[in-house]
Amino acid sequence: MLLAIVSALFAFALIASAWNPKDKASLEDYAVYVSHRESVSTQTVLDILRCESGFNPKAWNKKDPNGGSMGVAQFQRNTFYGFAQKYGFDKPDIWNPFQQINLMIYMVGDGLKYHWSCAKMI
Repeated sequence: MLLAIVSALFAFALIASAWNPKDKASLEDYAVYVSHRESVSTQTVLDILRCESGFNPKAWNKKDPNGGSMGVAQFQRNTFYGFAQKYGFDKPDIWNPFQQINLMIYMVGDGLKYHWSCAKMI
């Protein structure tokens, strides 16, 4: 049993180390992994991320209110930091694409996909 746990952790470490925050394909793979892990519709997650930013971690729509929407999931500052606190993120960083993907997936899983305008189109 211990060997199985160690093997699983090692496999996860290898997969995680392959995720590159600057690579769109890598971010897409990460979104697939987390959505499966959290039992959230992978298609919904991918559709929202494609529509909102095209998996661009540096996307910034300055026309949105409150300083604009930023990052791969296009969060506004208040939304990101408010929900990051609610979900217990340690050292939240709005420009961290992995945090944005995780937070978006948690929110979608909790029925909060209406925070993304793209969710209305899918």
